[in-house]
Amino acid sequence: MATKKKAAKKQKAKKQPVKKQKTKRPPAKKRKTAKPQKTAKPKLRSKATGTLRTPDICAPNFSANNLDPVQFQSIPAIGVRLTQKSATDPYPFTPVTGTYNGLSYTDVATSGRVTVSVTQSATTTYSYNVNCSCPGQEGSHSVTVNS
Repeated sequence: MATKKKAAKKQKAKKQPVKKQKTKRPPAKKRKTAKPQKTAKPKLRSKATGTLRTPDICAPNFSANNLDPVQFQSIPAIGVRLTQKSATDPYPFTPVTGTYNGLSYTDVATSGRVTVSVTQSATTTYSYNVNCSCPGQEGSHSVTVNS
């Protein structure tokens, strides 16, 4: 009987294999993807650095530099529409509200601003139409843009 007890003790003494506990690994580091490099663009004068121009809406001509902000004066309460003179004449203002019959236009409210924005580098005069109460002068407006 003693041998049976010894055999039973040996069986009890046998240790069960230890199960490995799963260890939490820190999350894998995300690889940084290479961002496309920005190409240097020529610096243009921003709207904030341009000289504010304040011509009367009925003025037949005024002068400005490219990218100058323009705040027209004496705009009627209903606002005005500045329109490209013809399809062959460049339109000198941004933003462009839309097009009508292939001509660009900008609607300007009483306190609204536009920006002179042209691509020419030489001093050039750009014609535009004004749809407002400028008796007999609706179509004879222009801005002379200095280089």
